Amino acid sequence: MAGALLCELIVDDADPIRLIGRRIAMPATLTLRPEQRDLLAQALADAVFYRDPPADCQACTELNDETKLCEQCAVTFALASSYLDLGRDLGMPISA
Repeated sequence: MAGALLCELIVDDADPIRLIGRRIAMPATLTLRPEQRDLLAQALADAVFYRDPPADCQACTELNDETKLCEQCAVTFALASSYLDLGRDLGMPISA
């Protein structure tokens, strides 16, 4: 079926936040027209931009360690990283 999107995803009942940053084996068949592929790549890029931790976070600053993120920024960074991984896995690397 041209232009169809078929995807099978099996996940257990684990807390979704605990799945962030882990790769989930996902058998998938994607058939996208070029314009759909471009739109999906743009959606992933937008999601990465939206989830990128802020440059000036008070909670991160209070940690007094430039190599660490506060809990909230760490979660959003993990999400952004997952979106980048998904793009790569789908053969459409996203520039961050």
